[in-house]
Amino acid sequence: MPEDVEVIEVCASRHRPRISSRLTKLRKQLTGGRRAQREEFECILEIANDIAEQDPHALPALIRLIGRSAQARAITTVLRHPQDAADCGYDYGEVLFDISKPLTAKGLRFDDLKREVRTSHRMKLGVDIILPWPWERGRLIDSMCNLRPGGKWGKWRQDYNHCVELWLPLGIGWVIGGNHSLTAGIVHATGTVKPEITYDISRVYRHVGCDGIEYRRVYDNTIISPVSDLEIAAIFEIGRLMYKRRVT
Repeated sequence: MPEDVEVIEVCASRHRPRISSRLTKLRKQLTGGRRAQREEFECILEIANDIAEQDPHALPALIRLIGRSAQARAITTVLRHPQDAADCGYDYGEVLFDISKPLTAKGLRFDDLKREVRTSHRMKLGVDIILPWPWERGRLIDSMCNLRPGGKWGKWRQDYNHCVELWLPLGIGWVIGGNHSLTAGIVHATGTVKPEITYDISRVYRHVGCDGIEYRRVYDNTIISPVSDLEIAAIFEIGRLMYKRRVT
C-alpha cells in the first residue's frame, strides 16, 4: 500500500440510539389501542403524582397544561368539520361519563353527589380552562374579528348570554351559553367571566375511579362508561389528587 494513502476505519455501532419519527409514534397509537391509551394515561398520572409529592399546589397548573389539548379540540372542530360541529358539543356527559347512571350501591347519581358552593372566583379566559363549543362559522368569525381589543364591539366583557359552570377542585369551566364570544375571549386572551354556578365534585371521587380505559364504580368495580377523552379522564384523576391533598 502506498505511503500517502490514509486508511479510515468505519465502525457501525450496534448500540446506536433509534429515534422514533412522528409517523412511527402515530402508528404505535393506532395499532396499540387500549394498551397505548393506558400507557399514555399512566404516564400523565405518574407526573401528576410526582408533582403532588413535591408541590401539590402546582397541580392546577398541570390541569391547565393538559386541558389545552381538550380546549383546542373543543374550539377548533368547527374549523375542520363544520357540519359535525353543529350536531355535537363538549358536554361533560359526553366526554366524561354518563352522568345519568347510578354510581353508588344506593343508586346515587352524579347530580346527587355534586354540591353547589358559593365563590367569588372569576375565570381568566386566556389562562383558565374553559370549554366552549362554537358550532357556526359565521358567528365565530364575527366574534373573533369584532370582539377584540380595538375591534368594532370593543373589549371583551361578560354579559347575560355568557354562562359557565365551574367545577371544583378541578378549576375547569363548562360553557352553557355564549360559546362563540367566549371562544373569541379565549383566543385573544382577554377578559374574565364569573361562573353562573359552581359545583364541588369531590364526593364523586369516593364512588368513581378511572384507569384510562374505563370509568368504574368503586363499590362493585362495574363499568360506568368507556373513556372517550383521554385528557379529560386524566384531569378527572388529577382532581382526585387535589381532593386528597386539599388543594383548592
